[in-house]
Amino acid sequence: PPTVLDSIARFVRSRNSPQNIQFISRTPKSFHFPLSIFNSLVFFPEIVKKITNFFLFGIYNPKKICYNLLCMQSIAPKGKIQSRKAIKMEKKFLVETSARHLHVTKETLETLFGAGAELHNKKDLSQPGQFACEEKVEVVGPKGSLKMSILGPCRPDDQVEVSFTDARALGVVPPVHESGDIENTPGVKLVGPCGEVTIDKGVIVAKRHIHMTPADAEVLGVSDKEIVKVKLDTARPVIFDDVVVRVSPKFALAMHIDTDECNATAAFGTVYGEIVK
Repeated sequence: PPTVLDSIARFVRSRNSPQNIQFISRTPKSFHFPLSIFNSLVFFPEIVKKITNFFLFGIYNPKKICYNLLCMQSIAPKGKIQSRKAIKMEKKFLVETSARHLHVTKETLETLFGAGAELHNKKDLSQPGQFACEEKVEVVGPKGSLKMSILGPCRPDDQVEVSFTDARALGVVPPVHESGDIENTPGVKLVGPCGEVTIDKGVIVAKRHIHMTPADAEVLGVSDKEIVKVKLDTARPVIFDDVVVRVSPKFALAMHIDTDECNATAAFGTVYGEIVK
């Protein structure tokens, strides 16, 4: 039988609201809730809201749950108009803080951790197939060093992503680049338990960006590589300019900022953003 979240997803999907179901693959499957019961409550939106809030926030981690569904004033039957609040929430997305980390090639991994070394998944990240690893590396710059986690899987190039505060601690001056653009960037030394590697380039401050699927881009009215402004709902509201949109079927809808941006805007806990014109 389907879980409560699968039931909700199937129900919402049947009402033509595909943007509300992206959290399904990242939630635990430990509680069963018959779809027939949920469907029978369609005409009692307040009851539905209380039931979903109880099961989702009582059993599951709220950070892993799509906020759109819970904020709908009503779940409109097919062919009906949803509430204004529900329509507005469909255009909001999770804003995540990306702390300092690095990506390594298979060759670098084996130099740092020994021949035949593999990355060990510590925690799945919001982007499909991406994960934080058990393996940590000492990143050494001209001025100091910082311990950083590797994010998997291995990549074609070594890349170190830091905030400007981290960069000062290391003694380097990286540019603001999109992930993968490592030309004209400073290098550092990577030190692992079995060896060390000096990279001549690869340190960047990641340009703030939004990951999304083509379907998300259509709903939000944007395109790949478009530069947008995003308003954050925090205790210190802010509008971020120069946010790049990244569209791929392999992505999941989420915006990424670094720790400096997080601290400046009080973007702590679960935070949502919205593209503004």
